[in-house]
Amino acid sequence: MSLAITAIGMVSALGLDWENSCAASRAGVSRTGALDHYRVQGIEPTDVQFVAGHQVDLLTRGFEGKARLLRLLTGAFKNLRERLDGTVSSLPVFLSLPDPERVVADEASGLDPAPPMGPLKETAEVLVRRSAALANWSIQLRLEGISTGNTGVADAFKSSMAYNGGGSPQHALIVAVDSLLDDWTLAWLRSIKRLKTPAIAAGLMPGEAAVAVLVAGGGRQGESMGTVEAVAFGEDAPWFDTEHPVTGRGISAVVTSFASKVRWPDEGPPWLLSDQNGEFCRANDWGGAMNRLVGRDRAFSDARIWHPAASFGDTGSASAAVSIATALAAWNRNYAPSSRCCVVSCSDDGPRSAVLIKASGKTDSDG
Repeated sequence: MSLAITAIGMVSALGLDWENSCAASRAGVSRTGALDHYRVQGIEPTDVQFVAGHQVDLLTRGFEGKARLLRLLTGAFKNLRERLDGTVSSLPVFLSLPDPERVVADEASGLDPAPPMGPLKETAEVLVRRSAALANWSIQLRLEGISTGNTGVADAFKSSMAYNGGGSPQHALIVAVDSLLDDWTLAWLRSIKRLKTPAIAAGLMPGEAAVAVLVAGGGRQGESMGTVEAVAFGEDAPWFDTEHPVTGRGISAVVTSFASKVRWPDEGPPWLLSDQNGEFCRANDWGGAMNRLVGRDRAFSDARIWHPAASFGDTGSASAAVSIATALAAWNRNYAPSSRCCVVSCSDDGPRSAVLIKASGKTDSDG
């Protein structure tokens, strides 16, 4: 079944709401800045520099761990609250969080262990309950599903589709939050040479964001901003498996799976939004995927490919939601290259996902 997106709230390094965040991204604005809480050695032994990142300064400066996620979620809930019409009294929540075991500390890495997040379900319930309270929500929220990693948003949409398909159509809330800017995550990224520093030009630029999306099932379009038509999942080798390097097979499989579900690509160039972040492994995987896609359908040779991480930084488990917010803004402001988009996500340990979204008011015959 499809899901109509009826409202969205967002906070990012580019703004404390959805409109300003996406308008700044469209204008090419970048608010990368030195992270004054984390320094690295430069190329010269005596050269000490701050790492650059996409930080939501007004919300997260001085906060770490769960408190940082709580601040981001509160901001997204505040932004979404302004768009609710008051007809919804309770909502199921499907939440995408960073993997609590993402930061691995061992003797080889030399890292201090990060503070424990606690049981995932308990952490998720606390984050949802407290952020809604801080945002002055009167709507009752109940946690229905939890997912992690870059493919977590796609998992949340799939769970919401199943939830809506089990009875009378209902509204639901898809929420995603992540930050790669706390000290432990930055130290971990640096220890495995993934953090962009003066010595590692092809590293990732860390970011943070939270996005809350209100959806309605059962074809309840109303004032919808767009429609989630289908979700697909696949697998590939983990990024850093040297024995089985990635070749783009997983990405191409999830993207081409939509051809058998709905008529896509159809008219106009395929529009793809990727969680590419500047790392070699992701670039190689994407290059292999595009080669396979063009081989299967020549329409992909004219594909329009957007990389939101260039504006927002790597936002991890929130990256797919950031891409969706970017696409909705493009349709809302009439600068989108197509009436459909495919949001592609890749998790470090192998999962791949794709979410196909159609602009509001479009039908299959509209292209």
